Amino acid sequence: FEYYDGAPPDDAPAGTSTGWRVLPFLLFVCATDGEFVLSLKDQPDAVVGTGEGMVVPAGLAHKVDVGGKRTWGMWCHLNFTILGTVDVVSQLRVPHVIRAKETRRLAELCRQLVALHQDSGEPPLWVAARVKELGFQFLARLVEISEPKEEHADFLLRSRSLEPVLTYIQHHLADSLTIDRLARIACRSRSGFHQYFQEVMGKSPMEFVRSLRLRSAQVLLAGSDLQVAEIAQRV
Repeated sequence: FEYYDGAPPDDAPAGTSTGWRVLPFLLFVCATDGEFVLSLKDQPDAVVGTGEGMVVPAGLAHKVDVGGKRTWGMWCHLNFTILGTVDVVSQLRVPHVIRAKETRRLAELCRQLVALHQDSGEPPLWVAARVKELGFQFLARLVEISEPKEEHADFLLRSRSLEPVLTYIQHHLADSLTIDRLARIACRSRSGFHQYFQEVMGKSPMEFVRSLRLRSAQVLLAGSDLQVAEIAQRV
């Protein structure tokens, strides 16, 4: 679990819009007073009223507009991965709009995560442990209100056989990776590894590596002051 950033309840003027965008992490927003309008590609707009929330998984094109009056809301950016590489939320059918009862629980966890990153005064180790605890509580709530995709169980079983490869990719993302090297780690022939990886992950090994590098670059661009050249060296 990774927490990137967030904000306590703040106001946005009527007519404010994020514009169309794609984020490299999950977005959670709670409308504390007023309403937001969530737009997704090829789907009708959804109104998120006072007390309700929205969840936008990483990589999903979306736009958030403020309704007809000044609106107050809180938000946070989170990421949950399996083996450090596979997005957990991508294995779930998460509702994009969450009703008030479920939102209250998620909003409280979001509020605590934001507060911990605003100089809580607690020892750093305690803060790190508490952040992880709150993050997994957040994930548990998401799982409760979501449905697993049909292929979820099979994917988890088969992806475990790729654990050494996925771990190696995660730890050597900035290095020169080749399919021959990854096949040796998987103890498979080059062609056999390529086919199996494609079947399990839905993309070729090198496409998967490129997608991880792109996502890492997006996270660094969104959450750090690093220059593009520095980010390129890191991923």
